[in-house]
Amino acid sequence: MFEKINLKDTTFCIPVCLDSIHRKQNLELVLKYLDYYFDTNIIIGETNSDKPKLEELQENYKYIYYKNSENFFYKTKLLNLMYLESDTPFVFSYDCDALFPYQQIEKCIKLLRDNVYDACFPFKDIVVQVPRDFYKILYETLDLKKIKKPNNIKDEEWKNDFQFEGLALALTRNMILKMGFENENFKSWGPEDSERIYRIKFMRGKIGKVLGCGYHINHFRGLNSTNKNVHYDNNKKEFEKIKLFKTKSTLIDYLESFSWYKDLKIKFKNSKEIKKIEIKKESIVQQQEDNRLNFLDKITFIIPFHYDTDDRIENSNLSLNYLYRNVNANIIIGEMGYESYFQYELHKDKNNFEYKFYDEPIFSKTKLINSLVKEVNTEFFCLHDVDIFLTLEQLDELKSHANHSLIDVIIPYNGLYLEIPRKFKDKIKTIKNIKELDHYCSYRFLKEHYIGTGACVVFRRDSFIDCGMMNQFFKKWGLEDDEIVHRMFTLGKNILRMNYSDPIHHLIHDVNNNDFGYMKHDLTEIQKNEYNKIKMMDYGSTKIYANKLFKENI
Repeated sequence: MFEKINLKDTTFCIPVCLDSIHRKQNLELVLKYLDYYFDTNIIIGETNSDKPKLEELQENYKYIYYKNSENFFYKTKLLNLMYLESDTPFVFSYDCDALFPYQQIEKCIKLLRDNVYDACFPFKDIVVQVPRDFYKILYETLDLKKIKKPNNIKDEEWKNDFQFEGLALALTRNMILKMGFENENFKSWGPEDSERIYRIKFMRGKIGKVLGCGYHINHFRGLNSTNKNVHYDNNKKEFEKIKLFKTKSTLIDYLESFSWYKDLKIKFKNSKEIKKIEIKKESIVQQQEDNRLNFLDKITFIIPFHYDTDDRIENSNLSLNYLYRNVNANIIIGEMGYESYFQYELHKDKNNFEYKFYDEPIFSKTKLINSLVKEVNTEFFCLHDVDIFLTLEQLDELKSHANHSLIDVIIPYNGLYLEIPRKFKDKIKTIKNIKELDHYCSYRFLKEHYIGTGACVVFRRDSFIDCGMMNQFFKKWGLEDDEIVHRMFTLGKNILRMNYSDPIHHLIHDVNNNDFGYMKHDLTEIQKNEYNKIKMMDYGSTKIYANKLFKENI
């Protein structure tokens, strides 16, 4: 049995108009999915011109009915009524035909909890249009991985991005009030989702997106669900009118002119007291007052881990605890192998920490990194090995460069390694700055990373993805770091070596060459030849190669 994820601080608001049996089936699927994966709150809002059809749901959920004599799906009205009934700090506007991997939904709320965003989509990439043939499979398994593209469906029918601003959006309660609620001047189907996003941005709200797909369960679509509905032209005019306002106050004054807005504002401010729900996490305020460098909204540290010797386990714990002491950042450690060796129990209570395990028979560092990058929701990520340590000076300069809009790759060291002897492991547990051990270390020059492309490099996530991500032709360990940096350079990306370019500190460890080291595995010459071939490519050839990698990796 799946252990439910704690989303008690969240209310899913699902507006419904039963215009076909498909809608009812889709709603049943969505409710079953949310109930299985989350311990949360759900409100269902129904509207039609006849009589309630979903009253029985009030036995298990909060249920609202709005009779609409004009007989159209009044989505904006329903959502506002449900917002009034919610008593949690976070609210999800959630369509009855939409599904998302549960990890993406959880991450969405985490980003709101951490004050990274005021509103967040649980998907960033394309929307998969799921044929009704999959309904029974999904209802029985609740497993989105069961969805596979049928051979008789064209790519453009299978995936698209035209529903990007709909389907689902998580909001803080404060943002609902600040944006001016849902605009009830929008009736039936139209650009109401786009207009909502426009107003959030106009009110200086921070909007985020979680990397991954959305899934739309196909259904019968009546006239009211198309641009042929009688309200569509008025909806378009309303959106154009909203975009003419130049200041926040004039837009609010416009909304204040409608009775529905005045009533909502009064009721919302006087509505139920917000539940004080304890989610196991540290105070964000405390985090920002503890003198650590704050990377929370800029850089995610991703750490690929593979067990080949016991040194890896001990070094990963030391490296992580050093980061905890010095940075306030999202940290994701990913392990790949036959079974899990990483000591997750020692870290699971740390705030902003995630652990991912990938069951793979052969360790592929490049595949692992690409999988972890898909979990990143910050502008940059730092590819950080388990055996290395950055000085406070390097971390501080790294923070300043991450605010630059034109940098795509940041190399934080000069290509030299300072090797830390094993006997200093106890000292690492307490020191503030790894530079305190400089006098005990010896220099080492790695010809494989003479320009500082291994062990620790920072990438702008969008640029990294645009250039094709890590090249999975490179297996295990060897040349993969050099190849991605070279490819990004050829494609015109801006690469910066930091001014304060110390050596990087590396904790000595044993290596199982048969398992991890590339010098012993039989792909060595093949990978060297591939890298040499890539270095000979011009811009055009590299772009074609990168596009091929992009399709394989996404």
